[in-house]
Amino acid sequence: MSSELALESQGGDPALPEETLSLYHTQIDELDRITAATGLESPAQFAKKDAGALFAQQLLATASAEADAGVSRRSNQPRVTEYLKLLGLDFADENGTPYPFCAAGVSWATAKSFCDLAPTIPYGPETRLGLFRSLLQPLRAYYFRPDARCQTIENDSKARGLWVSETATPKPGWLILYNWHRKSTPQHIGIVQSADATSLHTIEFNTSPDDGPNQGNGGFVARKNRQPFRWAVLGYVKTYDVPAGA
Repeated sequence: MSSELALESQGGDPALPEETLSLYHTQIDELDRITAATGLESPAQFAKKDAGALFAQQLLATASAEADAGVSRRSNQPRVTEYLKLLGLDFADENGTPYPFCAAGVSWATAKSFCDLAPTIPYGPETRLGLFRSLLQPLRAYYFRPDARCQTIENDSKARGLWVSETATPKPGWLILYNWHRKSTPQHIGIVQSADATSLHTIEFNTSPDDGPNQGNGGFVARKNRQPFRWAVLGYVKTYDVPAGA
């Protein structure tokens, strides 16, 4: 494996220690291979599904179920490993350091939501990973680019006109990116649950539960009240367009 590393600082909350997503360039090449659009026509069963209210509801339901189940690194390592394996990573790197999984978790939830939204695409424990992986390219074409790297998701959304300013009011099911140090590079990503001028609620992976102590990077899937940290929002990725006049 190449000795050259690419690093991305990630952190699930302002007060928590930062983690580093350290990827060899061979791993990045594999990520790009399985997530980047190829221009190939998607199989008929992967035809685009509703990208507005219905898909947003399913995505939020999927992420909510993970939060309600209390999924975390400590409580359910196999599930967290599944998030990461979707993108070619294991639970931890070769030094035994767990990979941060905020972006991988959002990507996994998006793939599962696509399968669970009518018309459903059946899967089982043995077939889920392969099916979800085969969906990554269509999901990029339809909604956003699934990836383990926050920066890559932001860059791709900007290149394709999906990026929305932090001054906007996001819609449920859009993605939200943060930097806790007022810098321009994203450190964390989540899914908008609801937002208006006075509130901002999200569901996020690899964060700390609002009603519990900070534990490392938490390593939890949890609902968050982000209104107090709205200053840290870099912007949003619109996973669907809002109809004119809506």
